[in-house]
Amino acid sequence: MAWYEIDKRFECIPRNSLVGKTSASWDIPRYATRQQDMQDHEDPIVESWEKLKKVWKETSEETLAQRKQQNKAWMSHHTISKIALKRKKKENLNKARTRLQKVRAHAEYAEANKDVKRSVRND
Repeated sequence: MAWYEIDKRFECIPRNSLVGKTSASWDIPRYATRQQDMQDHEDPIVESWEKLKKVWKETSEETLAQRKQQNKAWMSHHTISKIALKRKKKENLNKARTRLQKVRAHAEYAEANKDVKRSVRND
């Protein structure tokens, strides 16, 4: 970098310190370097890089989208209907009053319970 480029970069630019003196403007320095003025404008290389990065990201998301895992139902509708039937038989078992009703209801419930277990194992 040549000496004249360094001079241009750090050249002082006087600002009128008498115009618009408010309480907030006392904090503003009277001289500012060109380097500070250049920081206000973003570098075109950085801007182009951000645009390029954005395009790459969007394109990759469209092309290489994440695969959605497809889950199969782990219980069939037939099994679910058997579970509902088992619940009804359990209610009948709990509502049974006599010993004979309880024995019959328990036998029906045990058979329904085995049937549900078999069905779940097959699914």
